[in-house]
Amino acid sequence: MKKIIVFILMFMFLAVSHLQEAFADAAQPEIIVNKQTGEVTIAGIASAKGQTINLLVENPSHSVEYISDMKSDEGGNYRFTFTLLKSIPGIYKVELGGALSVTTQFTFAKEKASPNWSAGSTISASGIGLDRVTLTWTPATDDKSIRNYTIYSGGSEIATIPGNVTSYQVTDLYPYTSYIFKVEAADDEDSRTNDGPSVQVRTLGRGSGGSGGGGSSNTGSGSGSGSIEPGSSNGDTLSVKTEFNDADNSAVVKVGAEAIAQFLASTKPDANGVRIVTIPVSSKQGLVRAGVELPASVLKESRNTRFIVQTLFGDAEIRGDMMLNRSDVPADASIGIYLSNADKAQGSGIVQSRLVIELIVTVNGSAISWSNKEAPIKLRLRYTPNEEEAKQSEHITVLDVGKVSGEPLSVPSARFAASSKSGEAGTISFNATSSSRFAVTLVFKTFTDLTSYPWAVKPIEILTAKGIIQGTSEHTFEPGVRIKRADFVVLLVRALGLSAQPKTAFTDVNKSDYYYESVGIARELGITDGTGDNRFDPNAYITRQDMMTLTARAMSEQQISATAVGRSDLSHFMDEDKVASYAVDAIAAMVKEGVIEGDGQQLYPLQFASRAETAVMMYRIYNMQP
Repeated sequence: MKKIIVFILMFMFLAVSHLQEAFADAAQPEIIVNKQTGEVTIAGIASAKGQTINLLVENPSHSVEYISDMKSDEGGNYRFTFTLLKSIPGIYKVELGGALSVTTQFTFAKEKASPNWSAGSTISASGIGLDRVTLTWTPATDDKSIRNYTIYSGGSEIATIPGNVTSYQVTDLYPYTSYIFKVEAADDEDSRTNDGPSVQVRTLGRGSGGSGGGGSSNTGSGSGSGSIEPGSSNGDTLSVKTEFNDADNSAVVKVGAEAIAQFLASTKPDANGVRIVTIPVSSKQGLVRAGVELPASVLKESRNTRFIVQTLFGDAEIRGDMMLNRSDVPADASIGIYLSNADKAQGSGIVQSRLVIELIVTVNGSAISWSNKEAPIKLRLRYTPNEEEAKQSEHITVLDVGKVSGEPLSVPSARFAASSKSGEAGTISFNATSSSRFAVTLVFKTFTDLTSYPWAVKPIEILTAKGIIQGTSEHTFEPGVRIKRADFVVLLVRALGLSAQPKTAFTDVNKSDYYYESVGIARELGITDGTGDNRFDPNAYITRQDMMTLTARAMSEQQISATAVGRSDLSHFMDEDKVASYAVDAIAAMVKEGVIEGDGQQLYPLQFASRAETAVMMYRIYNMQP
């Protein structure tokens, strides 16, 4: 009997010991330390919700670094986040009390800072010629010394210069071609910057003579590359005499098929295989209309040909397939594309505007109603904002005021860019999918229910002004409401100006649905393949990982996304293991581009996206477009 009792006591002792070890392991917190910023996160799980957790952190100098308390949430979770005040290197003691009794520690050793660019750092261009340019930049700073600078063009490394040199001449360039140059710094420990300043430069065309001035510079410390200035291009210039007509104050350049064929044969395609032909149209006082006449045959061919028509009013970038959908127009017809300074009175009573431009398309001299969503004409209009507009330049937009209904329609692709040179006109760019009149105007719209979402107010107001997103009523936006898959795709297509001719449709998307065209465009471009069985599930709420995946695909289609290396790019997020395999590369690219940040710790890939979150992301990708 005694042996049995002894055996039972030993069994109970071992069981209790194992339970204590298990609870001790469960109570051990997870500690994450950012060795660059000194931010510390201590998180774990208590045995129940609502328990008080006390935290005391002692630094290597044996003084209190941090002290706080909190209650565990519904799942028993707790999380403390703080920043080390003095970043003292060494071992930090951690004591968790209250409902817990845990003592642990972590080590902090601050990583060496990389070289950096001070605010306002620039790179400038001078001595611009046919095939060369001289770059000069502001020196970077480092706690020791700069070892070298690396010059990049279009993302490719072209030169490495010693750290005591801040100027370099780039040679072997193509004439009349736009380049974006960027400089990055490295120190003796091979720490490198990735936010150096950049400059956009256009080399001189043949026959220009002399040397050019400076390029359009962007500052360092996070700046991206800028927009093309009015009148610039990536290709060569086809110079043909401008014909003036004093009767209607117009100017036109007429180019035949043979001249275009010979010219294209002598030009080099850009990195995307596109050949660009720039055609300047001369100007004179009193001019109200300017454009070009091209044979229909060259506008019914390749989308990889672009004609950039430069006029007094701005530029029209015409694709080589703009007339491909017009079987009624013979190949030997003459196609006119004109920009005309329209009468502002035509828009009065509809919208207040300081500039109304009409895009006119003619066949053999007679105006036609032209439309092609697959091959829009990109307009870059010269525009100098007044004082009020300059202060709110993101609200400058374009309305289509030429429709028969008389109701103005927002042009979502419209974006204004101020000139980099003082006193010069800026540029408002947008895609015109049809011939019409377009009014440049200032639009403001806000909602009464955005108070709790201050981080989303600006994106929502700007996108509403552009006609990309709408409220749920005249005065409400409902920022916290979940967004459906169909509505998300509609916004994505508008924000990036996506276009295509859908050939097939999902079985659960009908022609009468307001999202029919947008979902069809997304499918045709390979952005979505649905949820299976030829279905799209348009009314289901979209998860954050699906939102990011569709957006990354759309950005890739527009050639504005980064290349990610996979799941390793997401390793600093605590919930990266919850990201589905099909979404890993897309989300990693979005994180690299800075489109998605999460809360710094987690991505929440399986949560549903809200209207406010969607607006912020759309605003970011809208401003990333070239």
